[in-house]
Amino acid sequence: MSGSKFRLTHSPKVSPDVARLIPDNIFELTAWATGRCDLRCRYCFVYKLYPQQPSSDMQPDVVEALIDFGLKYGSRPIRIWWFGGEPLLAFDNVIKYAVDLVLRRGLRVSMNGDVHFGLTTNCTLLTEDKVKFFARYGFGILLSIDGTKEKHDKYRVFPDGRGSFDIVWRGLQLVRKYLNPNPSIRWTVAPETVEGLANDVKWYVDQGLTNLAIDWVYEVKWYEEDLKKLRLEMYKIREYMIEWMRQGVPVMLKFVRDGVAPAVAPFRAWWKSRCGLGQGSVGVDIDGTIYPCHRFVSTHKKELAIGHVKEGWYWDKRYAWVANWIKHPPYSEEGIERCKFCPYRVACHGGCLAVNYDLFGDVHIVPKSYCDIMQVLSEVWLPFHYLMVRENNSTYRKIYLGGRR
Repeated sequence: MSGSKFRLTHSPKVSPDVARLIPDNIFELTAWATGRCDLRCRYCFVYKLYPQQPSSDMQPDVVEALIDFGLKYGSRPIRIWWFGGEPLLAFDNVIKYAVDLVLRRGLRVSMNGDVHFGLTTNCTLLTEDKVKFFARYGFGILLSIDGTKEKHDKYRVFPDGRGSFDIVWRGLQLVRKYLNPNPSIRWTVAPETVEGLANDVKWYVDQGLTNLAIDWVYEVKWYEEDLKKLRLEMYKIREYMIEWMRQGVPVMLKFVRDGVAPAVAPFRAWWKSRCGLGQGSVGVDIDGTIYPCHRFVSTHKKELAIGHVKEGWYWDKRYAWVANWIKHPPYSEEGIERCKFCPYRVACHGGCLAVNYDLFGDVHIVPKSYCDIMQVLSEVWLPFHYLMVRENNSTYRKIYLGGRR
């Protein structure tokens, strides 16, 4: 965990297995700059599950406390990643203000400095001046775009129902011009938009956009017909991927990484490999409350909090989250019997714990949609993995195996 030391002796009530999973220093704070959003995406889990979202922005005193907390408890550089809502709605009073605060302290704002900023944005509010500002201070950026115009405009809409693709695409071009020619794209696929996914992916790759974090809407039911369409699209993309890897085109697809996981990371320790639970990255609400991950922020339930940027860690609650998690492995909502015979089980870490909590009130219960989709992915992509390994494909090794043979 970013070279952190592990805290072993906080409480005699805490077992060593729990204590050693919690580092002294975290590496990232994902902070809600605002609860406001200018889009009303039709699949958005925030407004569907927790419709009463705050309409305010992070206040200056909280921004300052956030930076203080990050510098005290974070590794260097500490990464502060702006989220929301749409964080660019609070560009001047939160994001730019935070950069100015760090600079006034004589600290460096850059990827290798004291504080590294980044943000996830829906791209609707990107301007040339904003993107130049991000480039000047080495911001990371993740762009939420859901495929080609037809698919994107079906779900990512303004409150009046207008699609947002044309505005988003202009913002993307500014990012490519001034900040990153090949930025990461966060792309969400619902059952209704899975058909034609292969051609959509190819279109993006043809545009020179090869970092595609494509993931699925797990909060809805995927019927057998939807899974058949998914399987067909995966086989089509597999043919493209074989060609791209052989040509040395560095295409990174999140679902390929997930699909090859049983071969790449078999028998992984599910209790060690969480993306949240306050182990290395945490979420921070607009009022400064700290949650185990950024998605838990959308609940705004103080009983789930593990700290506050003005108060520090709530150590007992932080330990309790991890202790509860490692009590037993995650299991399918259909029952543990399905897990016993699941081909993905050697790589399964339970999916997104916040999704599990939102759907079932228990981080251990995994939705059937996740189980079904991971089985399809492993079925399609494991043979691809073994083919690339036999061919000793250097592009595949670099992207999906970290250079390993």
